[in-house]
Amino acid sequence: MTPRFSILIPTLGREEMLCEALEGILSQTFTDYEVIIKDGNSSYPILKSSYFRSIFRKLGHRAKYLAYLDGSLFPGLNQALKIATGHIYNFHADDDVFASNDVLEYVDQLFKTSVTWAYGRIQNVNEFMNPCWASWDGGERLFTFEEQCQHNRVPFPSAFIREDLMHKLAKFNESYITCGDYELFLRCYTECNPVWIDKVISKYRNWPGQDSITRREILLREAAQLQSEWQCKNS
Repeated sequence: MTPRFSILIPTLGREEMLCEALEGILSQTFTDYEVIIKDGNSSYPILKSSYFRSIFRKLGHRAKYLAYLDGSLFPGLNQALKIATGHIYNFHADDDVFASNDVLEYVDQLFKTSVTWAYGRIQNVNEFMNPCWASWDGGERLFTFEEQCQHNRVPFPSAFIREDLMHKLAKFNESYITCGDYELFLRCYTECNPVWIDKVISKYRNWPGQDSITRREILLREAAQLQSEWQCKNS
């Protein structure tokens, strides 16, 4: 039977955070989903963890584990997309947790209307899951395509994309190391406008030192490249 949701989670062996994310999925009142975990850590495959294995058993047939030991984010997600079978896709970072146990139930009801893709609000939290301030205003309202061209405002873990649109988009652009999600959401906008979910979807970890200086530099460079390209297309 085809599941309603496909939840794709990339990880690099961050056992404790990943298990918290999975516990948040297990707590959902709506249970018609599959979880596909892409592990890109060759030094510590997460399957060695007894904590992870116990949660994985609770998920049962709904869980799939992929080991691609190259550490790549978007190529790994594309591999997960190849075996995903759900009607609605969600890309769930391994350090993010659903904000409440009725998230999937709420989104399921929303997508029973003519919704093709949607995103909601996030709650910024620190490494200890305590609320914290952050300058990023992503997800706080419905942003126009023009605003999205200027800055990525669609939070990665709060977005849901219907299967027909996801199949049309095909996959993430693997030429981007950090901004493959930004580029994908821009393409979503060109197909149709999103619906805003007026609900906190995910607790989003955001703290100093989360990204290395090198990764931050790559993110800024790739974002600037996308903004320049898409603003020119939109002019």
